[in-house]
Amino acid sequence: MSRRNDTIDFWRGLVLVTITINHVPGNLLEHLTHRNIGFSDAAEAFVFISGLALAIIYGPRVAREGAWPTTRRNLARALELYRTHLALTAFAIVAFAALALLTGAEELLSAHGRAPLFEHTPEALVGLVALTYQIGYFNILPLYVVLMLAAPLLFLVARRFGPWWMLGVSFAAYVAGRALPLDLPSWPEGAGGWFFDPVTWQFLFALGMAAGLRWRGDAPPRSPAVIGASAAIVALAWIVVTEAFGALPGLRGAVMPHLDLGKTELGLGRILHAAALAYLLVVLRVADAAGQGAIGAELKRLGRHGLPVFVAGSMLAALGQALTIVAAENRLDGVEVIAMLYTLASIGFLVLMARAREWSSSASSAAALPEAARSPLAPAPVPLASRSSRSQLP
Repeated sequence: MSRRNDTIDFWRGLVLVTITINHVPGNLLEHLTHRNIGFSDAAEAFVFISGLALAIIYGPRVAREGAWPTTRRNLARALELYRTHLALTAFAIVAFAALALLTGAEELLSAHGRAPLFEHTPEALVGLVALTYQIGYFNILPLYVVLMLAAPLLFLVARRFGPWWMLGVSFAAYVAGRALPLDLPSWPEGAGGWFFDPVTWQFLFALGMAAGLRWRGDAPPRSPAVIGASAAIVALAWIVVTEAFGALPGLRGAVMPHLDLGKTELGLGRILHAAALAYLLVVLRVADAAGQGAIGAELKRLGRHGLPVFVAGSMLAALGQALTIVAAENRLDGVEVIAMLYTLASIGFLVLMARAREWSSSASSAAALPEAARSPLAPAPVPLASRSSRSQLP
């Protein structure tokens, strides 16, 4: 596996761990994730990385095979993500309902947009299948379904006119999404649109694709001016979010409402911070240093199995959310510590799961070799990269 894929896997793995942490509210580890020091969070990072990885993997294939084979792959991926979303949401619903019956904690049936499901069940079930109804913390896969459907069009524009034209078309759609009521409908809730508006979030995805097509996974050119501007954006966000590290109370509340930081519509402030942070991390080759050692190896392994790790992490996070609510309603002491220990155990489980998948892949590759090739003098079999790439969230 090339170093550039190792780098993508490292960042994808780190983002997966961050998502798991952030999806168990109230645990002490939440204070360590980068959303506490900036305007963007793991969602922006994952969408950008997904576009980057998709362009690196499929960009050469589009140039070599044409658009249709890649379009078929994207349609198949969209269907896989759709099925995964329905299964994951069904698991969460059953888990919350079962724990509500066992504990009597009614908040489990209403928190994070779950009330319509239990109050207007027929409509909510239709909405779930139609993707117009999404419960909290389980609403990013519908965005990925739309992004996979949009990817062939973006590839087509990039192939005919170049990556920057593709980015221009995407930005025009972003502006239209901000200026016009183009939200995909939310029903049966009846107000607003999707939590992640695909019309605007596709721009960050296209930004990742443009970077992947333009630089083929290598670092962009080092520009002192761009490095300085990016560092200034990241530093300003850090100062505002932390209120100058506690020295200026009220700074966050006074400044952030004026910086266009909405998450649903993907405010420009979030895009600028995510792009500046990504540029700094790449040109300074942070992954080259941070990716060394045992922790770096585990993060890369998690990144190589993106979709199953995401699904397992989401299931564990759902149970963590439910247990945290039950603990809070029963006024248990040390809920934050309990939630932290649960989150650490969940991350440990994800690491073991990724190891098991890799071992299984290696064993399958070894079993496929002829008997003579498995002699003591034969080199150890190397897991096929294609096996891992099929399990990634692009």
